Amino acid sequence: MKISQNDNFDKLYNDFQKSSRHIDQEQKRMMQNQKDMKKHFDELTERVNKG
Repeated sequence: MKISQNDNFDKLYNDFQKSSRHIDQEQKRMMQNQKDMKKHFDELTERVNKG
């Protein structure tokens, strides 16, 4: 009984670790997208101001 609970806990914990790693990666990706969009926007603004 106790062993299966521990196994279950390990499995849940591992799933949780995977999920949080995945969330970290998603957040980094979103931050990168925001930076790229801001850079793009700044370039457009610069072009319009020169225009």
